[in-house]
Amino acid sequence: MESFPKGSIERLEKDRITALERQDALNYFALCEEMGVAPEDRFLHERGMLEDSLREENDEVYSVRATARRNNSKYSQFYQEGEIYRTGDFAKDASAKEALLLKYFPRRFGTKGKQSIERLTEIQKGALFKKLMDYSKEKILQ
Repeated sequence: MESFPKGSIERLEKDRITALERQDALNYFALCEEMGVAPEDRFLHERGMLEDSLREENDEVYSVRATARRNNSKYSQFYQEGEIYRTGDFAKDASAKEALLLKYFPRRFGTKGKQSIERLTEIQKGALFKKLMDYSKEKILQ
């Protein structure tokens, strides 16, 4: 067990028990981890661990959005406009996704571009859109 300043271990334990009583999963998880104690309520502890990981993912999403707003590059603009479309469902909103690809990358995907997308299926266009959204996210965070 870690060594804590005198009196602080009692305070942490009291806060941990309060979190347990209130079913505050996130705080219960954090306090169990900080104190190095086995949780009495495994379900609550696991739920807190999940909430903690989701919070980290949300922080990353907000970070990408905030950085994209500050950065006025082609990738930032593409990402901001494209994030309203679902990337997991390739065929959904295929024409809107295609329009964004052509708007921001005409030399690449236009009719005289290096990789014309005219003859691609909706699913292929959606997959290409997802790849560019992921790439744009990487470029924004660099």
